[in-house]
Amino acid sequence: MPLFVFEQCSAGHVLCRGVSGACAEDTRNLMPVPEHVTWGKKQINFSAIQIAWDKPATPLMREAGIRFERRLTRLIGRTGGPVFTLHIRAGSDPDFLTLKEREAYHLEAGAQGGILTADGPAGILHGLATLLQMVERGPRGASLQEGKIEDGPRFAWRGVLLDVSRHFVTIETLKRQLDAMELVKLNVLHWHLSDGTGFRVESRVFPEINRIGPYYTQDQVREIVAYAAARGIRVVPEIDVPGHAYAILRAYPNLSAEPLPKVEYAGEKANIPAMDPTNPATLKFVKALYSEMETLFPDVYFHAGGDEVMEKQWTENARIQAYMKAHDIPDAAALQGEFTAEVARLLHDQGRIMIGWDEVSTAPVPKDVVIEGWRGSKWTARAIRSGHDVLVSSGYYLDLMRPSAAHYTIDPYDVLAEGLTPSQIQEARPKPSALIDAFSQNPAEQPLTQEGQAHVLGVEEALWTELVSDQMIDERLWPRSAAVAERFWSSPTLIDVSDMHRRLKATQTELEETGLQSEAHVRVMRLALTGGHPDAALNSVLDALVPAQNYVLNRLHDKKGLDVEHSPAGVVDPDSWDVLQFNELAARFANGDTTAAPELKKIAGQWFEASKNVQITINTYPALKDLSSTVQDLSSLSGAVLAKLDGSARPSDTDAALQRQETWAHNTSNMLLSVRRPQAPGGVYVGGVSGFQALLH
Repeated sequence: MPLFVFEQCSAGHVLCRGVSGACAEDTRNLMPVPEHVTWGKKQINFSAIQIAWDKPATPLMREAGIRFERRLTRLIGRTGGPVFTLHIRAGSDPDFLTLKEREAYHLEAGAQGGILTADGPAGILHGLATLLQMVERGPRGASLQEGKIEDGPRFAWRGVLLDVSRHFVTIETLKRQLDAMELVKLNVLHWHLSDGTGFRVESRVFPEINRIGPYYTQDQVREIVAYAAARGIRVVPEIDVPGHAYAILRAYPNLSAEPLPKVEYAGEKANIPAMDPTNPATLKFVKALYSEMETLFPDVYFHAGGDEVMEKQWTENARIQAYMKAHDIPDAAALQGEFTAEVARLLHDQGRIMIGWDEVSTAPVPKDVVIEGWRGSKWTARAIRSGHDVLVSSGYYLDLMRPSAAHYTIDPYDVLAEGLTPSQIQEARPKPSALIDAFSQNPAEQPLTQEGQAHVLGVEEALWTELVSDQMIDERLWPRSAAVAERFWSSPTLIDVSDMHRRLKATQTELEETGLQSEAHVRVMRLALTGGHPDAALNSVLDALVPAQNYVLNRLHDKKGLDVEHSPAGVVDPDSWDVLQFNELAARFANGDTTAAPELKKIAGQWFEASKNVQITINTYPALKDLSSTVQDLSSLSGAVLAKLDGSARPSDTDAALQRQETWAHNTSNMLLSVRRPQAPGGVYVGGVSGFQALLH
């Protein structure tokens, strides 16, 4: 007997893969959108979901079932009523937790119950995550829409790089991220464990390495690896050499290319010291350290870093220069290439595959080194042309503070997607430099062929934590990671940003209700700005603002001492729901849809009143002083919208306010302007610029 009866959604889309403008009936609240979805006619009410295993479940699968039931209870509570039975048929996959694992699954839900089948544990985990997102809540309780799903990922490697060196991240916070990653089908934690600011994993072979700051014990590392594995997530460590090595070199200065400073480095300066690749003791040290670390991480891939080596560390050292001359090594890139080859060989001998940042590919290195492109999309194409497999992280750096849509609209295969364009370079007029060349687009780059695409192992987002404390991790990763996860999993033709935003909000709600703490942490941080005194007007104003992008906050921190964690810049969201709604309503109204007027008036009125009422608070608390001029502009702009909707004259300062906010938005729009142009006070500006432009121009 069939479990469901077929019925198309109103827009006629049944197969969600290949749909560029999906209707809500297609995608509902699913994120990532599955490969193929067919919805039936009936809504199935239930009070609980009972799992029935078709054969004895493994401990990992039993735990997954228990997690699912616990999460479901947090979403719908416990009530009496019909029980929905889900039959699970799980195959055993010998390649589970490898790149070759079988992740596809088949899920059906109908009046007679549900069926979830997969060839391995990964598919079952993904199917349970999808089923949880299918749960709808209404006046009559919980329900499921009848339907059938056939699903599998576009990319096998869907990673999250989390930097725990610059700011240490607690075990509890790490586990929350792994829980959320499981629910949106992200399956690799790229754990950046070492940098100039600290070496964050216990070494028993080199105990002095842990002198700077906190670190994870080896038992804690094993705990996280096991916790991730239970959720279908691989853990790939990164131990960065030969640059970003100050924490190592403080403990073992004999490995340093240049004498270390007498005072401790902080901030960007911690990235300066580099290892001496010509010293035999350096490679011996790396081999012993990596051998120890590999006992903690079962994954075959091992990230050795290799980025941002300061050339002067080598080119201004007479002994290293003499070595290069004697061995006919022409430049620092070639010297690093030889060191990379040695590191790759020692990892190969230990049964591992080396990953390195794209800098290691500027000189020939062994073909089995996986190149991770981060400085621009062209590095993906260059590495593939050189015969390397690649990971793509360019375009997915969350610490740039770009909104979800900016990442969502970048395709990993697009070799022109990320990089400074000729027009951006022309506008900023920087002096020619190797840095500009590295981060610039190559307009002549040809699209990847199918053969080239086969070299893309997967994709990673990255969160570097120079300005991100443990308390800020949840908010800085989510909900944007869910949008990125969809880009990594779903069809490249799924590009409806408006529908993505709708589902992103629903996904964030689910993640918060099942354990994520981003909203709770933001509330605490906002309260701290006002000495613990709640301020509704301040919250409304902060919800109307967005942070400056492209490392503006880093520069304000380094140059002007901005304490991001304890400032408005630390508690405003690139994806403010109020701003997104306002911009969408404004676009509709500007295109003649007058039904948008009531909601527009409500939002503009809220901002107008809040901007008036918050002035006393701003003048009272020093942490808010940078908000003053921005809030005045918000008052002018929201007042102008109210005047337009009421048919009255707008304030005289409207044009000046809009021009100021347009300038702040433009000056933070790319990496060059963010360096060379003035920026918004405190690194925040009015988020609804596009909406105000649509309504007021």
